[in-house]
Amino acid sequence: MTAKRQRARTAQRVRSAAARTDHLVPATGLVDDLVRSVSGERGRPIHVVEEDLGPNEPSGLWVAGEGVDLIVIPTSIGSSQRTAIICHELAHILLGHVPIGADSDLDGLVDLVAPHVDAAVAKQMLGRFSYADDLEAEAEAFGTILVTKLADRTRRLRLKGDSVSDRLR
Repeated sequence: MTAKRQRARTAQRVRSAAARTDHLVPATGLVDDLVRSVSGERGRPIHVVEEDLGPNEPSGLWVAGEGVDLIVIPTSIGSSQRTAIICHELAHILLGHVPIGADSDLDGLVDLVAPHVDAAVAKQMLGRFSYADDLEAEAEAFGTILVTKLADRTRRLRLKGDSVSDRLR
């Protein structure tokens, strides 16, 4: 497939996912409410776990365990970066991506998620934590759309409570 064709395919998949999942974006504009909404839609819990991720580890990680999804994010990040990472990982989930092969030392990551997921399941899932470039591009694009929608909902909520804006309408 040509690069141009691949970009068009990615754009189409992202637009379709954005339209299909718009109802999941909460009116509050809060990323934690989005996590709850996606969790409810899928019928399985999603937990955001903050851990001290090392420099050689991903900036965020989705681990699909038995009956639960974990989104692992770094502990020392700002609010905007937290939202961006969570939306990126939710994008992987909503796009139906499955993590694929990567060679790495998994012991540290297994230790991070093992309290929440059986160690054997964690090792199996974490052994496949990198994505093909086209899937990563889809998640990046869709994650950005989710961040933008959250910001738009937050802005609307602020304007709705603004008495000057109410009088101008």
